[in-house]
Amino acid sequence: MRKWQHRIHDSVAQGKLPRFIDRLLPHRRKYARELHELSGLLCYTVPAIQPPSLLKERLLASLDSREYTVVPESARRWRFLLPGIEVCMLSRSAGHRSVLLRIKAGYALPAHSHRRIEQAMVLEGSCLSGTIPLKKGDFFLAAAGTRHEPVRAIEDCVILVIAHK
Repeated sequence: MRKWQHRIHDSVAQGKLPRFIDRLLPHRRKYARELHELSGLLCYTVPAIQPPSLLKERLLASLDSREYTVVPESARRWRFLLPGIEVCMLSRSAGHRSVLLRIKAGYALPAHSHRRIEQAMVLEGSCLSGTIPLKKGDFFLAAAGTRHEPVRAIEDCVILVIAHK
């Protein structure tokens, strides 16, 4: 990893976009913003948006009336996160997030810090979490406050990630 990437990673790990982002070259600025977004999805560093009170009340009422939520495979929406990496949000609430990460072989999820407890299970394929090989069915648990080395896909893989307080 290059020095500029380390500076960006350190800023994002502290829960903020780098103060020097406006002075970065365009591709580095894009990298910083994508990493910050990833951090927000996995580490809760993006500030919460306050919805209008009526919308919030309606949403909470509809959620309270359900005992469970089903997200059929056909309803999943994958979106670009980083080159070779897509994310699908399964559920999100004030206390937790559940996402699927799809990483193509040879690509890596950058190193990041865990601000919350994170559980992960490899559903398809295999990857390296730092130097630890993980294959289909393997489970990973990271405590809050720990640093996670890059997750590099050995073969195309899908990982279920659940982060919570």
